[in-house]
This record gives sequence, C-alpha cells and structure tokens, in this order.
Amino acid sequence: MIYSYIVLAFRNLYRNKVTSFITILGLSIGLASFIVIGLYVRKELSYDTHFTKSDHIYRINTWVDVNGIQNTYSAAHYPAAYDLTKEYPEVRQALTLYSPIPFQGIIPKLKYEENIFSERNLFFTDSSFFSFFDFPLEYGEISTAFKEPNSLVLTHETSTKLFGDVDPIDRIVILNDSVSLKVTGVLAPVLFNTHLKFDALVYANSLLQSYIGRNIKLHDSYIGLWYYSYILLAPGTSPANLTQHLPDFVKRHYPPRYTDNQGALTLQNVKDIHLRSNFSGGDISVNGSVEYIYILSIIGSLILIVSAINFVNLSSARYMKRAKEVGLRKAVGAQRTQLMYQFISEAILITLLAGLIAIIVIIYTIPIFNNLANATLTLSEMLNLATMGQGFMICILVGLLSGIYPAFVLSGYNPTLVLKGITEKPGNKFTLRKALIVIQFSVSMGLLIGTFVVYQQLAFLENRNMGFDRDKVLIISVPGVPIFQQYPTFKNEVARLSNIKSITNISHNLGQSNLAYFPLIAEGKNEEQMIPVMNVGYDFLETFNISMVSGRFFNSDFRSDSTLAYVINETAAKTFGWTDPVGRKLKAGFQGIDSSRVIGVVRDFNFNPLKSNIGPLAITFSNAFGNIAIKMNGNSKETLNEIEAIWKSIYPGIPFNSYLLDEGLKSAYAAERRVSKIYTLFCLISLLLASMGLFALASFTIQKRMKEIGVRKILGASSSGIVILIYKEFFVLISIAFTIAAPISIIVFEKWLSTFAFRIDLRPIFFIISVLIVILISWSTLAFHLIRASRVNPSSILRNE
Repeated sequence: MIYSYIVLAFRNLYRNKVTSFITILGLSIGLASFIVIGLYVRKELSYDTHFTKSDHIYRINTWVDVNGIQNTYSAAHYPAAYDLTKEYPEVRQALTLYSPIPFQGIIPKLKYEENIFSERNLFFTDSSFFSFFDFPLEYGEISTAFKEPNSLVLTHETSTKLFGDVDPIDRIVILNDSVSLKVTGVLAPVLFNTHLKFDALVYANSLLQSYIGRNIKLHDSYIGLWYYSYILLAPGTSPANLTQHLPDFVKRHYPPRYTDNQGALTLQNVKDIHLRSNFSGGDISVNGSVEYIYILSIIGSLILIVSAINFVNLSSARYMKRAKEVGLRKAVGAQRTQLMYQFISEAILITLLAGLIAIIVIIYTIPIFNNLANATLTLSEMLNLATMGQGFMICILVGLLSGIYPAFVLSGYNPTLVLKGITEKPGNKFTLRKALIVIQFSVSMGLLIGTFVVYQQLAFLENRNMGFDRDKVLIISVPGVPIFQQYPTFKNEVARLSNIKSITNISHNLGQSNLAYFPLIAEGKNEEQMIPVMNVGYDFLETFNISMVSGRFFNSDFRSDSTLAYVINETAAKTFGWTDPVGRKLKAGFQGIDSSRVIGVVRDFNFNPLKSNIGPLAITFSNAFGNIAIKMNGNSKETLNEIEAIWKSIYPGIPFNSYLLDEGLKSAYAAERRVSKIYTLFCLISLLLASMGLFALASFTIQKRMKEIGVRKILGASSSGIVILIYKEFFVLISIAFTIAAPISIIVFEKWLSTFAFRIDLRPIFFIISVLIVILISWSTLAFHLIRASRVNPSSILRNE
C-alpha cells in the first residue's frame, strides 16, 4: 500500500512538472531559512549551559541612578560577593574576576624564555574558579590548579603559543618582567559557548592588591566597580528570596554616593549573561541580544509559514485537477481514510524531497549567513545526527500539517457532484486559499515596512550631527599602552605634515561606547555624584571643532590645568544647578583636591552613542593614553602612510591600529546594521516565495475561469476589462493584507524605535512604498497569465461545451 502511494506521488509530481518544481523549491528555501536561523538561535541560547552548576551560578550586577539616568554595570565591588557568603547561608561560594587593562591601563605580558606575548584577556581570579566553572583540563588537575598563590592556568591556544605542543605544568612564566607564575593547568580546547573569554587566569591576591593600590583594603573597601563577581547558591535556593535582602545589604555596606543615588544590586543567572546584558560599562565578552533572537526566530517562522502556505495552496490547486480521479475512486469503493493517507503521504514525500534540497542550500548559504549575522555556524553543527534528526522531524511535521487540509477537503468530495464537474460550493467568495494568500501578503508587507524602518533609522544614526566634527579624523587606538613619554615627539612630527590640521589625545572611543562614571563632588552638594569623565589633550576642541559656551579650555600656559582644572558641558552645569559655573569647585570625590575648579563650559555633544540622551560630562586634561585623534585636510593614502611611518619609527614595538572616526561611529551600530541586512535578505526571500506561489496559483485560478472568460468575450468584454476584473480579486486580497500588516508593524516598530534616544518617526511613506511594491510584484507575477488568458479565442474555449 505504501509503495503504491509513493509511486502515485512521483507520477503526479512528474505530470505537473512546473507546479511541482515551484512547490519543492519554495518549500526547500523556507526549510533552509528556518533551519539556519534555528541553528543560530540554538547556538546563542546555549551559552554557559554546559557548566554543571550553571543553574545555581549568579553574577552580581550594580545599578545606580546618575542624575536621573539609570546606569547598569556588569561588575560589583570586591567585598560584595564575599560579604554575601558571610551573611546569607544560601550563598555557598563567591568568585571575582579582575582585568588590569580597563582601570590600570596595563596590558599583561607573559614571557617564557624568548617568547613574549601581550595577553589582553588575562584575568586575576580566586581559588574557587573551578568550583564554579568546570572547564575540562588538558594538563593538570582541577583540584590543585589554584591551590597555591601565583598559579597560572592557560587556555590551550595560549599554552601552544608559549610552549608549543608539550605539557607545560610546573614551568615558570614571567608576568610583566617582574612576577614569577607557575603553570598549574592548561584548559582543553573549549568546544562550547561561554561568555568567559580569557587567555590566562592568575591566582595571586597579593599581586592584585598591588595593582589596585596599597591604600585600598581589598576585602573591606567598597571602592571601584572593577570586579566581575559571581556567587554560587545552594541547590533549591530561590534567587528571588535573596534579591529581597539586597536593598538592606546595600544600605549597610555601600557609601553614600550609591545609597543616595538609588544604588542597587541585582542577580543575573550565568545562562542569561550573553543575551540579556545591556550595561553602561564593558563586559567580559561581546554579548548578543535576546531582542534580536526574538526577531530572527519570528522571521524564520514567518518564512517557513509563507513556504508552507505556498505548499498548501499549490497542493490543493494541483489536487483539484484530480477531483475526477477522487470521484471515480470513491465511486468504486475507496475509503476516505485511504485517500487521506495517500494525499498526506504525498505531502510528506514532497517535504522530504524539499528537505534534501534544503541541505544543499544550507551548505552554500551558511557562509553568507555567518557574514550577515556575524555568526560562526559550521557544517558540522548542521550535519550531526541530532540536527539531522530534528530537521527530519520538521519536514515530517510540515508535510503533515500542510497535507491535512487538501487531504481532508479532497477526500470529502461527493463523487456524484465531482463527476459532474462541481468541486466548490456556489457563493463561496472567501476560501481558505484566499485567506492564506492574505497571510502571505501580510508577512511580505510587514517585512518590507520593517526593512525601510531599520534602514532609515540606521541612516539617521550614522548621519546625525553629533555636535562634533567627525569628518577626516583618524583615530589611532592604543588602549592600555603607555605612550605618553614619546607622545610629544610623535605629535610634533605628525603636525609638520602638510595635510594635518591638529592632533590630540582622548581616553574615550568618542560616540562609539559609553563613558565610565566616576564620583565627583560639586560645589553646593554634600555628596558625591556619579558623572562620566573624559580625559583629553590640549587640542581637543580644535580637532573636533567643539565650541566653548563660557570660560576657556585647557592651556599649557596654565600649569594647574593639568591637575586642578575641569571643563564641563552645558548639561553638567544644569545638573549641578549652576548658572555661573566658571570658577566653581569640583573635585574627584571625598579624596579629591579641594582647590580643583571648573575653568570652562563646552557646548553639549554626543559623547556616547545615540541610543542615549546627552548627559552631564566632566573633562579633565591627561597625558596620552587610550586614543590619538588626528584631524586631516583629506583622507589621502599618502598622508596615512606618512603617519604610519612616523608611528613605527617612534613606537616600534606597538602595532599601528587606526581607523577613520566616521567609520568607527558607524560600527557603533553594528548590531542594528546586521539586523538590517538580515531583514532585507529574508524580506526578499519572503517576496520571492510569495511570487512563486502566486505565479503557480494564478495559472490554476485562471485556467478554472477560462469558460467564464470565453463567455465574457463573446458578450463584448475587452481584453483590458477581463484583466482588470481578474486582478481586482487579488487587489482586494492585498488591501486586506495591508489592513492587517500596517497596525501590527506600527506596534512592533514603535517599540523598537523607543530603544533609541534619537530616532525617526514612522512615516506614511514607509507603508505606501511597501504596499506599492507588493502590488507591483503581484502584477508582474500575474501579468503573463492574465494577458495570455485575455487574448484567447473564446471559440477554442467553448467548442466542447
């Protein structure tokens, strides 16, 4: 029986070659899109799920209200995690990770014999690290890896760089030419996804104490949001119960600058860090976005739905030609269940064929998707047994769901009526087939509207005037590298070039990332306030063409400017309640210098990305570190080569990493740009699938109405009139689809745009262009069939009637 169903299925596919080809191709594209997106979503959701205790590991995050702006940090003060273990029995262990780069400006260097490597991802940690995160070791034992101080654990890659492919246990490595560390462990290659991106881990609390300063007591001082802090909860403990105690904990332990600014601690499960982190300060690694995962999941599902709708419509249309076959088989005794099994088995067979083609499509499109989504999907992830099994089940499910409707309808035909040529009930104006077409058009319009919205918002962000000159500015990025000693020489050499206007140093990736906050005390205020602080050189204003509102900027003629002067922006003056800010006292917290003063006020500019409003800003003078900014008259290759040559002659041991500021500002919205590209790609796929289905369905629809067309032509109807008459039905479906897609799009994209402080408005033109594109595509798809049908000689249609 099954064999006969398969033979019949292939025979019918062969008879309807064009329709079968469109059905299988459309379904394979839909399946490939859904599977690729599914692989990406599964990979993003898998972060930190491989750790045995991941359900009980929580990171402590810090919240503080800075002048009405809520700031969140993925870090906490060092004692916080340990004090929690002392005061709450449900907290079993504590762990901190510390990087010396962001706060001390020190890039760790590891040396073994003649091999020296800079390790930006070196962290100081505690002896409890492997009690939290059970990374497998290639060499060494977890139980002894951090048993003794000055222990060093390396990743497989770092160990290979230093020692080659040998066991390095007990070998001595020199940190920063001064501290001896013993290698006690080497991680096996990490084959799972985790937010913990490191190259080396050091257990040495005494060394950590020397980094942060002897005047700070490591275990007692709530100073500095410098530590990624984790706690391990006892099994069965509710994090919500512990969270209820945190406000009291903050009140008892934290200084006034936090308690007076609604400071708070929150707990975040380690499995949520990668996708649910949006912090003012930096994180250990680049995070994903759960919102974009939702968007991709919805898009993938919609694409599969569109292709399944094509399948249902084309299958039912193809099966309608077999109505008489159904009638005859029922007349000679075929049971309805037998017919349903046949049609459903044919549908499943088609989806399995589409699935095989989808595998080929995926193999060739994974690199394209990786490039668009900045993903790292591999063929091995798709071709493993688990994924293949899931793909097989998806094909079976899609085939089953897609085949039920045509099987149910066709098997229920009355053989007497069918053999008379009656397959539809008179007066049935809005069929399920038309409803499915409306869904297709709605999806296509929604994706089109979204494409225009995302693209326009990106263009708005990238081209908006941020209050400073971004054109022809070269940034040399040297985070954490001490360059200040040779900087005057470098500056003088570059300034001599004919194509250079000015040069300055700046600590911040201007407009690309959020500034760090520091406690300041303003005159007239009794408590510290958390204010973003930027460190710059003397020529900052000239380089970025920023104007002063009052007072003056830093000047080398005033020696105190380098240590006792602040420049603030207009918003900071308003925040402090100052109408005459020049000369007012402003110092760095309670330990700051009382004689420090505000010497000037600059106009507001967007020092952070445009996702946030312009907040208060304090600017101090600093010697060169972080970035060097060079304002040029033009972006000539010759000038760039000259600057690089000067750099290499003065800083021979430091790589020349440079970029144009305008390009850097655009890269600040890389996630949104990826969404725009992905949106556009799948919008085109949706339109292609809808067009393919409409083309094949139009052929069936017009063929069914050929007698009507012949009669109308005999009665005097013109060819253009017939074309308009038939297309009018599809235009009505497009109109219904628009009334569905428009309000849903407004709700969805208004919510997305609300995440930006600076945004566009949803303009009617987005909706008008989208519906016009759908109308144009539908007309182009139908035109061939419509025009050909309108020109047919009616006598050739009606001669057999």
